[in-house]
Amino acid sequence: MLLLIDAVERDNVGVLLDSYHWYTTGQSVQELALIPLEKLVHVHLNDTLNSPEEAHDQERLLPGDGMIDLTGFLRGIQAKGYTGPLSIEVLRKQAPAEAPDVIIKHAFSLVESLLAKL
Repeated sequence: MLLLIDAVERDNVGVLLDSYHWYTTGQSVQELALIPLEKLVHVHLNDTLNSPEEAHDQERLLPGDGMIDLTGFLRGIQAKGYTGPLSIEVLRKQAPAEAPDVIIKHAFSLVESLLAKL
């Protein structure tokens, strides 16, 4: 991705780093250091209960409800000095059964807990 971004030669093109894809591709916390800070423009947080080999894109969980090392992931981007946008991205085959306000409060609590560990 970094080679493609460099080839485009535009200041407004960068990396959207996704914890799910980082996990499913077997990347390490140390490899996060390879992304230049100026190229990192957005971060997605999500989780899964599946191993990288068994994870399916449409079975994501709220960050902290699964087994991805999100604390390590967040520490890795924090160590870079990243202070940009961070959003939750949960792709599911079926809509959740809970009311939106319940999901929002739960999601906020989970992310707050993750950030408290930094």
